[in-house]
Amino acid sequence: MDVETLKAHNLSNASARLESLMEADVAASLSVTLGTKSDVSLPSLPSSVISAPMAPIRRSAPVVENHIHLFALVHGMWGGARDWDRWSERMALRDHIDWDVRISESITHGCAFAGEEIPVLATLFAEEVLGWIHELWAKNMRVTLHFVCHSLGGLIVRRALPHICDGLNLGPPCDFGHLLTLNTPHLGVHGAGIGFWKNMGKYLPDSIFRQVHQVTLQDRQAYDKDGKAQPRLLEELSNPDGRCCESLSRFKQRTAVAASHWDLIVPFCTAAICALNPFPVPNVLLGEVKSFWRIDAAVGFQDNSVLVQKACAGAPSEALERHVRTATAPERDVGRWVSSTDRTVQFPLNMLTGLAGSNHWRRVAYSLHRPWRDQGSVHTFSIGKGDGKTTSWAIEFIDSLIQMLEEDL
Repeated sequence: MDVETLKAHNLSNASARLESLMEADVAASLSVTLGTKSDVSLPSLPSSVISAPMAPIRRSAPVVENHIHLFALVHGMWGGARDWDRWSERMALRDHIDWDVRISESITHGCAFAGEEIPVLATLFAEEVLGWIHELWAKNMRVTLHFVCHSLGGLIVRRALPHICDGLNLGPPCDFGHLLTLNTPHLGVHGAGIGFWKNMGKYLPDSIFRQVHQVTLQDRQAYDKDGKAQPRLLEELSNPDGRCCESLSRFKQRTAVAASHWDLIVPFCTAAICALNPFPVPNVLLGEVKSFWRIDAAVGFQDNSVLVQKACAGAPSEALERHVRTATAPERDVGRWVSSTDRTVQFPLNMLTGLAGSNHWRRVAYSLHRPWRDQGSVHTFSIGKGDGKTTSWAIEFIDSLIQMLEEDL
């Protein structure tokens, strides 16, 4: 059964099933309890990766009448609606009658390489989301808004949030649920060490490649009347006293997913909003020659979370948890640029402390290890773009992330 047929099937039966659930008040009892930690294999070794074509449904709250969870899926640079085929399919299979999953298409044209600058894309996206919400309000639905964003899509959402919040002030109450970013360059992708090639964008004309300059922290700075340089775009998004960080605080949860290694486009530290990468690189010289995937760490979650149960425990995970808990900057260092410990990315320290310190973020680190193969799929692994074995692993990862969303409802 394809995704469209599944959606049609869900919609045609939604009213009858919702009435039945509300009258009997048994929605909570329909949850399928996950296995205890003792019967879940930890993915510390390639052979221990869990394989399941369909994870069980886990609902933490009963269905509420006239309430809808609106999930907006937002693609990144060079992306499009088809990027979310796997996510749409897996979310439809969860069979939640109170989920409305929509894919942003307003930004697609402007997300091409050398496309529109981020504020322009953010305005387009904000108007699209507000249109969806007003459509649901017209049906007397109370809305809880969630975002699942890949790569550049996460920056677009963060820039769009003040516009969205202002629009929501004019209507019925709207709740903010989960902001989930997948491989998003929160701290930019200004190269450090082995990533120096990313800084070559400064030689491209700003009038055409402004989006590239913004993501690489090379956008031209404006100056006020006193000659003081104004913040770059990503610095503005990370200002703890600014509208963008204030809007982030409205969400019940914020989760950043990052690849521990091999994401050549968005390295770990910028996606995970940290300066430390404690995870050792898999070494084929030490015998790690088999392909595998695993969840390296899940930081900031309850112990019974599905991601914690599947994550590798150990010193690297504990080191990351300590780092994100204590990441602060002395006043004298706020304007200083720092490099990540793995020498892949460089950013102003105040960006890290502003974004990480103004709101609590949960972090998920994953590895996709494919010796002697193209590592380009690491960046898109979290949205299920790949082939063969990689695709089946990606579906398993996506199912785990969807279960995480269910835990937060």
